[in-house]
Amino acid sequence: MNEFDTVIPRKNTNSVKWDTPIKNYEKDSLLPLWIADMDFPALPAVQTAFCEYVNQGIFGYATFPNELYESIINWQAKQHQYTLKKKRFFFIVVLSQVLP
Repeated sequence: MNEFDTVIPRKNTNSVKWDTPIKNYEKDSLLPLWIADMDFPALPAVQTAFCEYVNQGIFGYATFPNELYESIINWQAKQHQYTLKKKRFFFIVVLSQVLP
């Protein structure tokens, strides 16, 4: 389980969510509700999987397994009674920090 009561200060870390209001509007008091950025550490299982991927050392282009699409489609159908189509997916991977 993750700790959702642990505050991680993200200001002055090049965080789009927390540093853009200061840079663009010169205001530190704005709440950045316009971006869905996590303010909690990733689950240990996610960190482990990410580190394993990085440690294997090859960063070429890859396809996504059908299981990924299926799990997202099934979750969306179960949670929201909405059917997604695989051909509508577009993945973007953004790395903001390097894990230790």
